[in-house]
Amino acid sequence: MEIKLITHLKIVTLILSLMFISLYGQDTKDNSVLSIGDKIQITYSDINFRDTQKVETNIYEIMEDGQIYHPLLGEINLENRTIHDSEKILQIKLKKYFTNPFISIKIVDKMSNTIILYGEVSSVGVYQVEHGKKVAEFIIEKGGTLPNADLSEITILHLNGQSSLFNMIDYLYANKIEENIELQNGDKVIVHKLADKRIYSRYSDNYILQYGNVLEIAINETSARQINPDETETCPIDNNGDIYHKLLGNVHVGGMSILKTKMLLEEKASQYMLTPIVDISVVTVSHKSVYVFGEIENSGIHPIRGNLRLADFLANTCKITKNADYDEIIITRKNGDKLKFNLEDFLFKRKDKNNIYLADGDRIIVLPRKRGFVWELSEYIRPYYYIIQLVASALSVYYISTTR
Repeated sequence: MEIKLITHLKIVTLILSLMFISLYGQDTKDNSVLSIGDKIQITYSDINFRDTQKVETNIYEIMEDGQIYHPLLGEINLENRTIHDSEKILQIKLKKYFTNPFISIKIVDKMSNTIILYGEVSSVGVYQVEHGKKVAEFIIEKGGTLPNADLSEITILHLNGQSSLFNMIDYLYANKIEENIELQNGDKVIVHKLADKRIYSRYSDNYILQYGNVLEIAINETSARQINPDETETCPIDNNGDIYHKLLGNVHVGGMSILKTKMLLEEKASQYMLTPIVDISVVTVSHKSVYVFGEIENSGIHPIRGNLRLADFLANTCKITKNADYDEIIITRKNGDKLKFNLEDFLFKRKDKNNIYLADGDRIIVLPRKRGFVWELSEYIRPYYYIIQLVASALSVYYISTTR
């Protein structure tokens, strides 16, 4: 009788324990997600076939493959599972050995990565980030970037000395999910400023310029250089090795050293200045390119950098002909997508939201303007204008002479 009473008391104690945990531990079960490196405490209890209570508690670590090793159950994958789901999984597996097992999981030590965020971001700082966090979500959760951020080349420096580049524009607008890098412990995420110069010591006067380089060129009168220096002009080198400068026009610099290019530009600038002096900086070594076709005087392959929009590119780089159709400029993407841009609406109706971000490999087609029937007819008969006029004059003279 006394043994049965003790057994019943154990059962009541177990039931009360289950009720207490279900009432006060529900939030933890629902909200906590297990990750690689987490240390968890697993407690399971049951009344075995001898009516005796069995309680066992052990500490387990979730290994690199996402699994724990349980001496009774073997390997169990718990990575990215909530505590509640993990408890259900273990309960089902333990039913093979116990009558009605109860499982309780508690996180003893939560694994996290230390990440440094720096540059053109809203919240510079050092953050503790859960395992598996990726760079795009990390930046967005910490407040995002500033307006001048270069989203096309976000640098991630790793503890082993290696670095990775992340293109947020491709991730957001081209849906290149595979480029979203998983952060590692000790990573430094650096968001560069769009206007920052990336000048390196190897770009000496002997550096040979080539397609893909972006130059910043300043041309000043020697006497006024310190007092009133001229603003720099950004000049990408196109696939022909040419740059376009507002003062000097098209200049071929591909294959030339920086020193020789300075001398060439100074010689050309001497037509406008008494003693010009030229400063050249290589801002970017290589970058994205777009293809331009149609009603463009300088059609071809053009390099671009940063998060550049179509209207800005057309204004700064391209020379649109008078015959261009502003209502429908077509952009085709590498993935086969076809986009349309109405430059007329952008300019006169201020529809800035429709201004498309350019991506590497875009093909921009500027179509000729569509004309009406009368205009096309006039264009067709234009070569015969003088003949028609001569025939009409002759007919007029003939008509007048016959009516007399």
